[in-house]
Amino acid sequence: MQLTNNRAYTLPELLISLSLGLIISAAALQLLIAISQTDLSRSQSSHLDHELNALLSQMVREIRRTAYIGENGLMPLFDSRQWNPFISNDQDNALMLAFADIDNSDHDPGTYDCMVFAYDSNGNGIDDGSNERFGYRFSENAVKIRSGSISCAQSGWIKISDDQSIRITRLSFRPVAQAIDPDRHLLRCRITILLQGELSNDASIQLQLSQTLTIANLIADPSGKAAVCR
Repeated sequence: MQLTNNRAYTLPELLISLSLGLIISAAALQLLIAISQTDLSRSQSSHLDHELNALLSQMVREIRRTAYIGENGLMPLFDSRQWNPFISNDQDNALMLAFADIDNSDHDPGTYDCMVFAYDSNGNGIDDGSNERFGYRFSENAVKIRSGSISCAQSGWIKISDDQSIRITRLSFRPVAQAIDPDRHLLRCRITILLQGELSNDASIQLQLSQTLTIANLIADPSGKAAVCR
């Protein structure tokens, strides 16, 4: 009868096998961690992109309405004897489309961190006062909004950006006037909005967006008050 030689592993062989297994496991764990971190970074970047795009879209949508007058307003546009009641305030003659620096941000010349404007929000063709005054401004690392405003320096501005997860690092408005027909007191304004932000818990994840829009609703009053976008 022949006996089978069942040779056991020696201690050095076991240690070598265990070491190789640990090395392979560590490499797999590092790969898993790297994949998880990449997925988290992508998720955070996507969140920042979504938040900033939503803010920019809201501002563009509202600002495009500047000086809009409903069908019952003082139109037609081509009549030079008509004027736009949403250009300046009858009570104090204050311009209702204006720009200012409030947060003392370091902007390029002709660029501001706050703008106020007015439009016929209910479409009745009549200036209903503070109900149709609006504004956006950069302050305290956030985008703020105010209704009933005709001044960037007034109090009562409300944050609309999510300051729990993102930090706004810049919001700027650059207005450019485009005269169309001086005889008709018409003026168009192109405004470039720049919005920049980062994640509150990771400043390395940043994003900057910009969009240029045209306000085509402006009609100057006879005093030329609409030339505010220069």
